[in-house]
Amino acid sequence: EVTVPFTRSRDKPSADAPPLYRLYYQAVFWVVETTVDATGTAWYTLQDDRLAHKYYVRASHLRLFTDAELAPVSPAVPPEAKRIEVDLTKQSLTAFESEQPVFTATIASGWLRRDPQPGEGRTVTPIGTYSVFEKVPSRHMGEGQLTSDLDADELPGVPFVSFFHMQGTAFQGAFFNASGVRERAGEL
Repeated sequence: EVTVPFTRSRDKPSADAPPLYRLYYQAVFWVVETTVDATGTAWYTLQDDRLAHKYYVRASHLRLFTDAELAPVSPAVPPEAKRIEVDLTKQSLTAFESEQPVFTATIASGWLRRDPQPGEGRTVTPIGTYSVFEKVPSRHMGEGQLTSDLDADELPGVPFVSFFHMQGTAFQGAFFNASGVRERAGEL
């Protein structure tokens, strides 16, 4: 998990190497090894889950999760006794275990873009009853390009993604605040 406001990943484990993505506070990545450069600086090798590409970030800018942090919160509660309810009008989520609320959070649901570009369009949260079919601690979301362009539509390291709809709709952590969210807030 990134622990600084932002850092730049690199194509090689060196501060002089070409930059790649800007990685933001609380983004989460797959660390596959540690490397030390010629100056003695430690670098983590990150594995991009979408592009199968490795890139590097200063180890001092990330923290590793413990096994306990990645373990299920209530392993003794069977999956069929767990559910999540979303209230789109209140923009809130409540998690239940055996009909008892155990967690509540504010959310930012999907919304319809005012001026969709080609390949974009509806991002409205689907209404209905769904089951989570895949959980991953980190996901690269975006167009799937390896880039150093800070304006690119690339979000590597989106944390704790739970997919519940086959079109890619998911619950996820959000370290980002896209301009569209600010535009939407102005519409409410």
